[in-house]
Amino acid sequence: MNLKPGEVYAQVKITEINAVLGEMAAKEALDKQYGDAISAADNALLAKDYQKALAGYQAALGLKSGESYAQGKITEINLTIEALAAERDQAYQLAISKADNYFNQQDYEMAKLQFDRALEIKPNELYPLDKLKLVNEQIMKKRQLIQEEFDKAIADADKFYASKIYDNAIDSYRAASILNPEEEYPKEMVRRILKLLSERSIVQLNKDPLLITNNTQHKFEFIAVPVKDRKSNYFFFKARNVSKSEYKLIISYGKDQTKNGGVVVKVPAGEDLFEFVVRISAQYKWFSDDNNWITFYPEGGDFEISLMQISYSD
Repeated sequence: MNLKPGEVYAQVKITEINAVLGEMAAKEALDKQYGDAISAADNALLAKDYQKALAGYQAALGLKSGESYAQGKITEINLTIEALAAERDQAYQLAISKADNYFNQQDYEMAKLQFDRALEIKPNELYPLDKLKLVNEQIMKKRQLIQEEFDKAIADADKFYASKIYDNAIDSYRAASILNPEEEYPKEMVRRILKLLSERSIVQLNKDPLLITNNTQHKFEFIAVPVKDRKSNYFFFKARNVSKSEYKLIISYGKDQTKNGGVVVKVPAGEDLFEFVVRISAQYKWFSDDNNWITFYPEGGDFEISLMQISYSD
């Protein structure tokens, strides 16, 4: 086939145009790939997925090695990763330091929290893992000792309750509750005893709130309890620590101008209403004499009493 000179020229131009169009299509495809890679990397960076973002910017840079945007983002991410690694190291060392201090102080629960925190920061570290084994062993030993103390307190309290020595029973049940606050039995037994004594009043001395200020004495006078009713007497009163801090309450009793005896009661810290039980019949002078007055003397804080009575048990 013979081509005319004009036709050869046209064919050459067509070839040239096709080549240009191919280059433009290739450039458009490359631009699209680059733009998609940058967009994906930007989204990952926004989500703080630094490794994914870094891989995306590196892929974009592989497509267009001279682009400053991708290179700048790679530098920015590397600096961020280094800063985060430094923060992680600092947080890890702080958690380990706290954990070791708590461990040395035998505060094993707090030590466990901090060693767990260290493992959250660096899951592959062996030191906190090994220490946690020791911590858990100590926690189990401590719980076992607490359980033994709780069981003993309950056994003592039950014996006192069976013997109708209600003040000692309450003290032991309350001690058991402190050892195991979630156990309901000792709390129920305290409520049972307090209900019994509140309902068995011989002498009612006070029903309305009465404030007795620090280092001030208040006297309750009454007709002496008959001899036949003195064998199992308790002072039962409800009161509030107005001063919040723990202090002593001195309780005295006597007949006319003579003091025959007394007790010292610890007033616990806090503002909540507290129910006190004092087995006064354990003192011989209460049983042997016709006592007709009781005094309260708070030493160290103000004392608000809302109920005061002399009760009896079985």
